[in-house]
Amino acid sequence: MATPPKFRIDVDIHDLLMNAAAQPAKIPTPKGATLPVPMFPQHPEKLLDPGPATIPEYRDWTLSQIYRKMRGWLFPYVRSRTLAGDFHPITAYLFLEYKCNLDCWYCWAFNNKVKGMTEDVARRSIDWLHDHGCRVLGLMGGEPLLRPDFAHKVVNYAAKKGFWIYVGTNGRLLREVAAAGAEQVILVTASSPESGAHELSTGRAELRGRAGEHLTAFEAAGLSDVLEQFDGRFAGLFVIRPAHNPLGPLDFGGVYDERSDRRQALGELVDRGYEDAYRQFIEPVVGAGGDPMEVQPANGGLGKRGNV
Repeated sequence: MATPPKFRIDVDIHDLLMNAAAQPAKIPTPKGATLPVPMFPQHPEKLLDPGPATIPEYRDWTLSQIYRKMRGWLFPYVRSRTLAGDFHPITAYLFLEYKCNLDCWYCWAFNNKVKGMTEDVARRSIDWLHDHGCRVLGLMGGEPLLRPDFAHKVVNYAAKKGFWIYVGTNGRLLREVAAAGAEQVILVTASSPESGAHELSTGRAELRGRAGEHLTAFEAAGLSDVLEQFDGRFAGLFVIRPAHNPLGPLDFGGVYDERSDRRQALGELVDRGYEDAYRQFIEPVVGAGGDPMEVQPANGGLGKRGNV
């Protein structure tokens, strides 16, 4: 009886990743492809639109909107299950920019020395993905909105080819996202929701801990303002965050956590970030499993549960 592998990935792909010769990736030969220059802003009314005064409990979907969502998610999935061959991508990611406008102590997903994607690579990638049936495109970084004109070109070109687009961002430049016409936004933060009445803890006495608490409060306030300002202006505004995070911005060596009565290290937060991303976005949204997803409102209270 064959022993099952210890990993959850295709055996051939696992062997390729683990045993491939260590060599730098080859830069594709430029072919001079460029992206069309879109009108900016494409939706000028959204620049000053504060959104609805009262957030509706349910969203009314028109037939055209339903068809567009089916064209982006359902149809590619059906094709992937019915057409011959093993390679039928449903979701793809373009890392537009590795630079970032923040220097978050817990984040490794940036490199200010790496040049961003070119128009040639972006256009050829979108065309290649379109030819292979992919219709969902995520713009990633770094911070992809550091180059808003380039991001707008990518969004405009991909949208006209029928792609469903979402952007992973730290939320500082969401106005540019709304004006570019993006429909889904993912905010990733280490700021946990506000503690309840019976979950309050004493403040930290040492200078580093007190300074970290102030920085954490600034981060939480900024996130709350972003969620309140832009809630209702996107088809999907997802927040990936830990349910509980005792580490402050200056706790590089870890910190004692009163709730779990033990010391927690920075590596645990990073590992939990992968789990949170999978549980809060990958599984319920990308996986389209229909599992309920916790919706976190702007005020940090308990959100309502709904099927994605």
